[in-house]
Order: sequence, then C-alpha cells, then structure tokens
Amino acid sequence: MKYMEAEICGKAYLVLEVDDHTGDAGMVTRIEAFVDTLGAAAKEPQGVPRPLNLVIKRRRRSIDPWNPDPDLMKRLENRVLYFPYVSLAFCAIVQAALEAIGLEARVLPKPDDESEYLGRQVTSSRECHPFIVTCGDFIKMTRQPGFDPDHAAVLMQNYDGACRFSQYGIGHANLLRSLGLSQVPVIAPLTSTRFDEFSGLFGLRFTKLLWQGWMAAEVLERLRLHTRPYEKEPGETDRVFEAGIRDIARAVARLNGRLGFWGIATSFRP
Repeated sequence: MKYMEAEICGKAYLVLEVDDHTGDAGMVTRIEAFVDTLGAAAKEPQGVPRPLNLVIKRRRRSIDPWNPDPDLMKRLENRVLYFPYVSLAFCAIVQAALEAIGLEARVLPKPDDESEYLGRQVTSSRECHPFIVTCGDFIKMTRQPGFDPDHAAVLMQNYDGACRFSQYGIGHANLLRSLGLSQVPVIAPLTSTRFDEFSGLFGLRFTKLLWQGWMAAEVLERLRLHTRPYEKEPGETDRVFEAGIRDIARAVARLNGRLGFWGIATSFRP
C-alpha cells in the first residue's frame, strides 16, 4: 500500500478492506463518498514520482572480484555510509571492514522509544517491527547535527526470498524519497544462497574481513557467556568483551590485522 501511495503521487484513491460481512450498504456508501471527492481532487496538480535511489546489484561483472565495484565506489565518494545498530560485535566489524576498503562508515545509535514512535508515523503498522524501528532510526539520522544528505548514504542488508526483509531496502529508499531526500542512495545488496551481491559490490576482500572479524567475535562471545555467570565483579566480563571487540575491529581495519591481535591478548589477561 505504501508503494502504491508513492507511485500515484498524491492522486485520490480508495482502498476497501472486506471481511466476511455480506452487506453491501457500507461499501456502496464509501464508494459514493469517494466519487463525490473526485471532482475536487481532479483539479489538483499531479506530479511524477522520482525514481528510487537504490542499489541492489552491481551493474556488470567485475574483472577484479577482490576489490569493490568501481561504480559503487564512485557513487559513495565523499559520502558517509550510515547503517542501523544491530549489536556491538556486528556493527563494529562491519564499520571496520568498510573503512578497510576506503569508505567512511557510521553506526546509528541504538534504537529507542523515539525510533518506534517516528517509525510508526511513516508506516502502516503492518510491516515487521524491525522495519518500523529502522525507519525511525533513519528519520533520527536526518535530524542529527551535521547530517548532510548530499554527502550521505544508507547501507541496508537485503534478501531475495519471501521474507519481508526483502522489502527493507525498497521501503527505506521510498521513505527517503518521501522525506525529500532522494539524493541519499540506499545500498541494499542481495544476499542469499542464490546471490551474493554483497561481495559483488564491496569485493571479496571486504567479505573476507567480515568473516574473519565475526569469527573472532564469536570466540569472544563464547568466552563471555562461559565466564559471566562466575564473575566476581558484576559487569567486568562485558567490559572486557567490549574492549576485545573493539580490538578486533581495529585489526579488521588494518591491512595485516596484527597489531589488533596483540590488543586482544592483553585485553583478556587473567
């Protein structure tokens, strides 16, 4: 419904939802009321919706699969790539891997009640809850001090299956368009068992860094969960875990990753 609303670009429309009620009087009344409004609505000037600023695939196969797609890098030149907060281990590694390939990335703050409130203003409340919350996060992003839509971009993971997650990139691009920020590209590479546009757009070196960083973070996560029930100082395990994740992120952002490794060793001293 939100897509239809965007594409008809302000023209009058009627949506009837029918349940198992068999009486037609209510439907007839609403149709007649809608017809009565068409005379005034027809006089209003109508526009044409701008195309979505959305990137889900590379334009052509790259001869250098290890490095990012040149068209994508040109599109993101002088732009900050924003993406929603998921967890420290997830976001710190993604940000570091993006910086390792020459992009400036920034993690949005953790979602809160304001995120949901703002998200519900621009959704129908029938979408997935995470979609509603991320819409609110992106609205908050546009209100951050120093935010410049001409030098900003959005990263959103994507999926090509039947899950509503496959609509996130399109929905967020539509949201930015409705906010008058069509100049902000949404980078939403398809990722599934059939497609790997994440590697196609950002390069295999980027995805290798992600894999290495996330595997290291998984090791720390297991140590954290095994240790925390027995900690003598409440919160100390989480503090050491956070320091370790940041060490891993610093290693991912480096070409060789070695200096960050020794940081991990010292952070997890007995």
